[in-house]
Amino acid sequence: MFSICSGLVSAITIPLGRCWIKRFGYRNTLLTGYALLMCTVSLYGLSHTYAVLLGFQIIRDLISSFTGIAQETLSIEESRKHDDEAGFFSDVALLTNVGGALGPFAGMLLLQIFNIQTCFVLLGVIALVPAAWFVFRMNEKSQTNPAQIEIVHVVK
Repeated sequence: MFSICSGLVSAITIPLGRCWIKRFGYRNTLLTGYALLMCTVSLYGLSHTYAVLLGFQIIRDLISSFTGIAQETLSIEESRKHDDEAGFFSDVALLTNVGGALGPFAGMLLLQIFNIQTCFVLLGVIALVPAAWFVFRMNEKSQTNPAQIEIVHVVK
């Protein structure tokens, strides 16, 4: 049920994500999305009611679809700056898969040390820090220096 509801909501709202990104930009979409994801994940441990957890999951996947569009677009733009575009995307996929593989182990380790609510908060913060670093780093590299205007005096 989680996957069905989340997939439907994400598919229906993707056009809203495009409008949001056009209006607020990729950087703001990613930062806002990651912050909201952190907050949503942090709330998971507060309720054990299925309907509430389903609502949190739908919100999380909705935000993930917005940030996913922005992140993929930024990756495409960044790949153009590299000589080996396929190598760049391969590295991105490798890091994503390593994170996906190590994440559950980190979660289980945290659960052995802390209660479930603290684990969700810590995982949210842990996810936000590198995401914010990535967004700020991408923004610094994508900014260009404004063109210098040269004033030439015309002598008659």
